[in-house]
Amino acid sequence: MDLNLTFLGVQILAGIFGGWGAATAMHEHSLGVFSHALLGAGGGLLSGFFAQSLVLTVITAEGSVNGHNPSIDLFIQALAGGLAGAVAVMVGGMVKHAIDRPHQ
Repeated sequence: MDLNLTFLGVQILAGIFGGWGAATAMHEHSLGVFSHALLGAGGGLLSGFFAQSLVLTVITAEGSVNGHNPSIDLFIQALAGGLAGAVAVMVGGMVKHAIDRPHQ
């Protein structure tokens, strides 16, 4: 499957919202609103480039591949982008916290 710009945009936007959601859950590792959005968009962008076709591969219990439904495909892409954005913000917050923490 070729790169779909609509799915890429959905994953970037969902990555931003996923990053903000992760920042809300991990407020002790806060980076700032702009940094959360930037890291979330970066996570969604990476997910959109490298995992776009893998995300849509849904297999049934019998082992056959499901057909594509546009609304379900958009929903799955949004979930993948949101998750990638949340993970990017979590990793960025933990790295910043580790760097800022005084060494013992």
